[in-house]
Amino acid sequence: MRLEYVLVKRVSKKKSGPNLGAAVAAFLLVLVSATVATPEFRHGRIRVGGVVVNVEIADDGEKRYYGLRYRTRLAPDSGMIFIFDAPPPVQFTMKDTRMSLSVAFFDASRKITEVMEMKKGDAATAYRPRGLVQYALEMEPGWFAKRKIEPGASFDWIRQRSD
Repeated sequence: MRLEYVLVKRVSKKKSGPNLGAAVAAFLLVLVSATVATPEFRHGRIRVGGVVVNVEIADDGEKRYYGLRYRTRLAPDSGMIFIFDAPPPVQFTMKDTRMSLSVAFFDASRKITEVMEMKKGDAATAYRPRGLVQYALEMEPGWFAKRKIEPGASFDWIRQRSD
């Protein structure tokens, strides 16, 4: 990161002793890293293939980019749904993702067009659906296969009660 390099270079030029400069640089790097926060995801529930799923909603560029990075696990029947403004060409990578995932791609009518298995930490592979999609749902590995949820199945939003 360019900011980290600049901080280290400026702090290490000061004449306050070799160890103090390195300590200050390390402290500043930790401080800068701590300010890079996880985006706030809204939560919802959907029903896909008859199964209720708790989802975090990635509905803007920052949230879609961040996705499930740095996570090590998902709660049972929980995942992340990505909502795209218009059906653009979509691709997913597993950069900085510490767990393997299954992803289902949905068209604008909320029907699954394709399901893929993505390997953790595989930053080199671009996982691309064959057609245009409006939604993608990431779940634990094998989630769709275990439940026999295949292309053609659809999802519906479950309304939250507001008592």
